[in-house]
Amino acid sequence: MTTAQELHFDGLVGPTHNYAGLSPGNLLSAQHADSASSPKRAALQGLAKMRRVRDMGIPQAVLPPQPRPDLRALSNLGFTSVAHAAAEAPELLAAVY
Repeated sequence: MTTAQELHFDGLVGPTHNYAGLSPGNLLSAQHADSASSPKRAALQGLAKMRRVRDMGIPQAVLPPQPRPDLRALSNLGFTSVAHAAAEAPELLAAVY
């Protein structure tokens, strides 16, 4: 007989972390849209949270940061570079970050 076990997954914040305000309904996301972010501080806070979860006895899994920006998405949308997207569609660039 197998038993279920809880496993907590957390994603590690990457170097391109930003506040784009892209979480509809999330008041803090909207409040901090376009604010300056601190990717290093965010990553350290995330690691501290992961340690707390682990210290509570919950198995912890860490997902690496996703590659950002998604250059393939920009290319598929007709942009030739990040600078091109920034000039023509900054809100779209925020979304691929």
